[in-house]
Amino acid sequence: MKKVLPLLADVGHGILAVLSVGLLLEVSLSWHFFVGVLIALLPDVDAIPRLFRTGSVMPTTEDPLDHRDYLHFPVLFIIFGIILCAGSLFWGLVFIVATVLHFLNDTWGTGDGIMWLWPLSRKKYKWSKIDTWKWDFYTNVAKNEKDEWINASYLQITSISIIEYTTFIVAVLFLVLYLLS
Repeated sequence: MKKVLPLLADVGHGILAVLSVGLLLEVSLSWHFFVGVLIALLPDVDAIPRLFRTGSVMPTTEDPLDHRDYLHFPVLFIIFGIILCAGSLFWGLVFIVATVLHFLNDTWGTGDGIMWLWPLSRKKYKWSKIDTWKWDFYTNVAKNEKDEWINASYLQITSISIIEYTTFIVAVLFLVLYLLS
């Protein structure tokens, strides 16, 4: 169950992206929220192979690259979203908003940042420093306690847990209000 906690903010991002774009373009929404959530989770699809292989998305000494090293390139998602806008303005904008929110969350939340300027630079940008995400955490803790990062970030009151849970709760509240109106 606790492995779902890191996904809650991205679920909220998908809901908020669909709501904001739908209201902006005056689109009647129903099933769109499900697709919006999938789009918001799309940047993490590169974590699935490691999850099946090791049971965790955490880097280890044997597999030191973070899943964000493979697919977390905002420029690719923005370009794809712009192309998608040519076919469907609604879905193109939802794609851009949901994935950019995902990348913004990954820039300040857990992990070691996002390569916002790729392909010009492989430098990762991070807005906050979280001690538990230093390399020694990966090598000393992650190989023995694969879910310790979830305990440290989501099962305590931290800036990460407060912001990510608030994002999810606000998105669900807005969704309920929209569906009841």
